[in-house]
Amino acid sequence: VTFHRQTIVEHRTAQTAEDIITHQSNMWRAVCMLVIFFFGLVTSTLLVDDLIVTSNVTGASLTTTLLTSEEVTCSTTVRLQSSNTSTITSVSYRVEINEVISDEGTLPTSYDELMASGVSIESSLVKVDKTGTTNFVVFVWTDDDDDDETSTSTELFVITGFTTMVPLIFVILIAILLKNVYVALFIGIWIGAFILSGASFRYAYELCLGVYILESCANIDHQFVILFTLFLSGLVFLIQRSGGTMGFSTAVSHIAKTAKSTQLACFTSGFCIFFDDYANALVVGATFKPLTDMYSISREKLAFLVDATSAPVASIIPLSSWIGFELQQIQEQLDAIKDGNGGVMPDGLTDNAFVFFVNTIPTRFYPLYMLFFQFLLIALALEFGPMLIAERKCRVEQRTDGGNGASIKRGGNDQDDDGIPEEQHVGPAADTPKKWWNMAIPLLTLIVLILSVMINSGVESVRDDDEVSMTARNVFAASDSWSALLYGTFGASIFTMFLFFVQFKRNGEIVPPSVAACTQYCCGKKTISPADSVQATRDDAEDDDTKTGDLNVKSSDEAKDETSSPSTLPLPGTILDGIEYDLEKDLQTLRRRYPSYRPLLSRKMQRVGNASSDANASIKCMQFNMLADGLSSAYFEGTVEKTFLNVDKACLQWSYRGIRIVEEILRFDPDIIGIEECDQLPFLMKYLAPKGYESCFAEKKNSPIKYVATDIEKERKMDEDSLKLPNDGVALIYKKSKFEICTNDRAQIVNPKENEKKVLGLAVPLRLKSIDQEILFIVTHLKSTKSQSGEELRREQIQLLLTDLIKNERSLPVVLLCDLNANPVANKKGYDPLCYNAITDAQGLNYKSVSVIATGAEPEFTTWKLRQHGTDKHVLDYIFLHGGQWNVTQLLSIPAPQDAKLDALIPNWHYPSDHFAIMAELTWSSDDSDNHAKPLIGFTESVEVWIRGITFMSPAISMLILVWAIGAIMTDIGADRYFTGIIGNDVEPESLPTLVFIAAALLSAATGTSWGTMTILFPLVSPATWAVCKSLDNGVFLYTATLSQILSGSIFGDHASPLSDTTLLSSVATQCDLFKHVYTQMPYAVFVALFSVVCGTVMIGQGTNVGITLFVGVVVQTLCAFIIAAPVMPKSGRYDLFTECYLCCAARCRRQRKSGAGKKDTGSSELLVLKKKTIAFGRDDEHEMDTDLLIGCFRRIGCQALCRQCGIDIDKGYYSSLATSPQVAMKHVFDHSGTATPNTNNPTDQIR
Repeated sequence: VTFHRQTIVEHRTAQTAEDIITHQSNMWRAVCMLVIFFFGLVTSTLLVDDLIVTSNVTGASLTTTLLTSEEVTCSTTVRLQSSNTSTITSVSYRVEINEVISDEGTLPTSYDELMASGVSIESSLVKVDKTGTTNFVVFVWTDDDDDDETSTSTELFVITGFTTMVPLIFVILIAILLKNVYVALFIGIWIGAFILSGASFRYAYELCLGVYILESCANIDHQFVILFTLFLSGLVFLIQRSGGTMGFSTAVSHIAKTAKSTQLACFTSGFCIFFDDYANALVVGATFKPLTDMYSISREKLAFLVDATSAPVASIIPLSSWIGFELQQIQEQLDAIKDGNGGVMPDGLTDNAFVFFVNTIPTRFYPLYMLFFQFLLIALALEFGPMLIAERKCRVEQRTDGGNGASIKRGGNDQDDDGIPEEQHVGPAADTPKKWWNMAIPLLTLIVLILSVMINSGVESVRDDDEVSMTARNVFAASDSWSALLYGTFGASIFTMFLFFVQFKRNGEIVPPSVAACTQYCCGKKTISPADSVQATRDDAEDDDTKTGDLNVKSSDEAKDETSSPSTLPLPGTILDGIEYDLEKDLQTLRRRYPSYRPLLSRKMQRVGNASSDANASIKCMQFNMLADGLSSAYFEGTVEKTFLNVDKACLQWSYRGIRIVEEILRFDPDIIGIEECDQLPFLMKYLAPKGYESCFAEKKNSPIKYVATDIEKERKMDEDSLKLPNDGVALIYKKSKFEICTNDRAQIVNPKENEKKVLGLAVPLRLKSIDQEILFIVTHLKSTKSQSGEELRREQIQLLLTDLIKNERSLPVVLLCDLNANPVANKKGYDPLCYNAITDAQGLNYKSVSVIATGAEPEFTTWKLRQHGTDKHVLDYIFLHGGQWNVTQLLSIPAPQDAKLDALIPNWHYPSDHFAIMAELTWSSDDSDNHAKPLIGFTESVEVWIRGITFMSPAISMLILVWAIGAIMTDIGADRYFTGIIGNDVEPESLPTLVFIAAALLSAATGTSWGTMTILFPLVSPATWAVCKSLDNGVFLYTATLSQILSGSIFGDHASPLSDTTLLSSVATQCDLFKHVYTQMPYAVFVALFSVVCGTVMIGQGTNVGITLFVGVVVQTLCAFIIAAPVMPKSGRYDLFTECYLCCAARCRRQRKSGAGKKDTGSSELLVLKKKTIAFGRDDEHEMDTDLLIGCFRRIGCQALCRQCGIDIDKGYYSSLATSPQVAMKHVFDHSGTATPNTNNPTDQIR
């Protein structure tokens, strides 16, 4: 197939001249023509330009394919090269298609016109009905010589219109079947090339790689997009590596004090991290997962918040990784319109892609409505569909693990199942402080640089054009947005590297650089910590001999064969007969006596940071709340407030648990141990003393154990004061081979009865023998009340203890081992972490947590138990450092949630306490050089991280190249003309926005890529839309609104597709099951899409003002959500409209079936059970319930009476036990106006 044929056929007057010209080179041809002309052998010579075949549908010149029945025109230009006569008055032409005359005519002209500009010949409309290679020839002659003709020709390959859709159909089908967009796109390109090459495998392969993919890479506009995307990705990685994104999200999360404010903070963070949808999903999801878990927010809801703010925000903000790609797509279409209009833009249509982009924002209804919809649901605490059920289950059961939607990863490597290789996860180094300004300053710099370049280029362009006034709009319209994006991202990257290099860090804090630090770094000594992480160490570590078995703990009713039974419970402190105080032998005894004996949960010491361990200068510090035997609730026959639910009492009794506590301590060989709730220290020391341990103890004089003794006496009808139980307290146990008590100081015991805040403390100054370093070790256990007043008391307790009660006159370095009973973040009941903040405040006590120093954050939990009031999952245990030259070299891992078995929690047969022991290896740095400040990110590391960010985008760039190639081949094959023909013939202009939105949504949902959808649809839709709109009064506005629906619909399809990259990333970042994420998000996406059509594209197509359209959409969406949705936790227990209709239908089906016949409807049964739990939950005054605004409206219109027929108490605001659905209630309200006498004759079965 000949793609471009340039033919110049000269007018012939003599056969001899023709023979000479045919066999000579181009130079000789020119010489011969001059000689022939000089001797007068030629009367005239015509020069004919290339033949151009133009589509009547799009106005584009055709060079490769033609569609059957497509109307085209053939045009060329004829010029007179030489003549010995000036009597020419006309030029005639004849058009032949495959040697069949299709058109002919004569055009008047003159000698002067032919010699000057020439005559343009354009045929009338012609068409071809037969497929295959078609030859177009135009013959031209003048009236002074009718016998001689000049011709020009071209060849096109004719195909059917449906054939143009074949590559796109294959892309969709293969993407769905293989779930691999890359393969689908490449096959689509090859099929398109196969069609263009005339079914030649060889030429299809050459066209696919050598033309389309290669030219997609080489195109200058594409290079702008590629470089901008790569540079921005590198910048994002630098910001993430600096801890800026974590710091910024943490700063935003400080407003999260309730479930509603936590969701609002998550939503706000999605707006703040606007520059990239990938970064948005990964950072916001990972940051807010612990917060949403704390407030019993389901993982499905978190995944929706993350997914629904990532792409919508990035797609409409003019400073994101999307802007370059979107501008490139828009600019190509604007240039095509300009070329088709004689190089001039039509009136009212800008040729600046950035201005056009901004003009499309108001009509991108789906992302705008979706963002408003999220805010609406958060503000009104409403949900509907599967999301409501997921949220309600999580709240009713007070789940703090994300609920049933949380993805459970098998094995120890959390990265195995996320679909992203470990090397693509970037995060701050262990000792990097997380500061919000390290994200804010680079982004502000990026914005300033981009705007500066745009304004500068715009001002220069306006200044050079005298016809354009110097206004802000004209400046931005004339600006070079491509250069601004390119220069801005690269310049911001360089500035960010410098910013991070001049900031110095030490011990997790930003500090002023010292001369020693600068000298050390510049001299080349490596002080930059590698990107070691706890996770990486976990991946490399091998499993030890202690394997995790089946952790499902038997209930008391099931454990009939165990040692204990409710009727023969032992007394607290009872030990097992036959023990020898030899750990190995006594563990063997436990295995024989307790059939339910299980190995302890698998835990490992994991290396962190960059400092090396030194056995002489290292100490292993353990902090352990062992759960006092008197407080274990193991000795009551009934259930008390502190009873651990679903836990066999046998594993809580000291005869079993005491030995397991010793095992937990000794298996990690700590050098020093801080123990809280220690009421059996003599028992412990019988095992520990032979190992070389010594102990100090501070008794808690006001221990609640004395009340436990009284309760046991009453329950067992024992004599009063006959049961003497030891008080618990805090203990410090240390190895005598490592430490000795300092001779200059003595141990300090803080008695809670001797201070106003009733704080308990123990401070022991010890000398580390190996390095002759004195250290003050402090152990404390603060008030446990989980409330605002309790938190304020804990803050006062710790401040009083560390500043006044414990004396450290010689300013020894301090190691604080404690159970603060305080979280490091806002509690789910809404109060701030006052105690934790008081300890870690740099301007206050200024203690550093070893976990924060080593990993940048506290662990996810240190206690996880189930009691009467619900699940308690908190971080309460800490090891703090103050002063000294410590490096944290190892940390003891906390068992992963799947290892702790969510249905069992702790304590259980696998773990003897309700708190996990935490431990850290601390290494004293004798050389000050290791403790010098160092750059936040060194120059070498900055470059490596930046390159790593560029590498991260390689899959996206590969997809970009493929979608560019498929877009080009779809245009060459004629898909745009086929699509235009359909729209032009069968579609009304007002329907264009709606149809394009639906087409973009379907294509995006099928392929899972928004960018691929845009690349395919822009060249198809734009020419067709402009052809329809250019003659309309509001054509420019309708054209802009229609193209904006490509950008809008692709986002909807992206949300509805399980193949979408942002959908996958949102699931990964939030650790939500992918199917449940798609299943719960789909109704919301469809709901918003429906309003985007009804209150968006349809109204715009009818010519409604954009502002009015958006206002109507917001109002109608709010009203519909108010009516359809339901509060997450209403006292009525009602579901949303759709779920209640389902329950109503299910109830009717059950009544129609015979008793016992048919399949049981487990779905509706589960929903009814959940409704009853919600109602019961609502009667608990301790729980804050959502206000049911719909029921409130019923009350306001006078529906106050109790409807016994419907079982609804409108006045109280909740259903009675006979309630079925809100539809029944509404029917009764409107039938009886709230005043009808209840019908007491209805049988109970019918009511149910």
